[in-house]
Amino acid sequence: MIALTIRQPYADRIARGMKTIENRSRFTHVRGLVLIHAGGLIHDRYERHDLDALTGRIVGTLPRKVIVGAAQLIGCHNAEACPDQRECINAGGERPSTDSPRVYHWELADVVRFETEIPRVNGALGFWAPDDRVIDLATTAIAEAVARA
Repeated sequence: MIALTIRQPYADRIARGMKTIENRSRFTHVRGLVLIHAGGLIHDRYERHDLDALTGRIVGTLPRKVIVGAAQLIGCHNAEACPDQRECINAGGERPSTDSPRVYHWELADVVRFETEIPRVNGALGFWAPDDRVIDLATTAIAEAVARA
């Protein structure tokens, strides 16, 4: 099992099923289950007191340094070759940065939001391998979420 660190408010949007595209500067061949880790930092486009228009939550109150859920990473495509750029932007809930020459859309599906976040998790940039404690708690949280559905 691997994890992906995403800054708030985007990690929260993914966990709530509002964001199905993650904009990244590089292509990935990774596919399958990925834990969504809310990093310790807020995305550069937001301040702590900003209201996230999609979720209606104050960005500074969103959980950080926690695993908020899991999703299937089902594909990746170049944003320039995107068949419907508007749909990808709408699904992502964000506009790609214009200061990067390449933007890739990482496609997420089958999101599972954890009822209780997994606390005290320090992540890393990009993909990283969680320790046994996080894997055990995530496995239980996924099973509980599936049972609720």
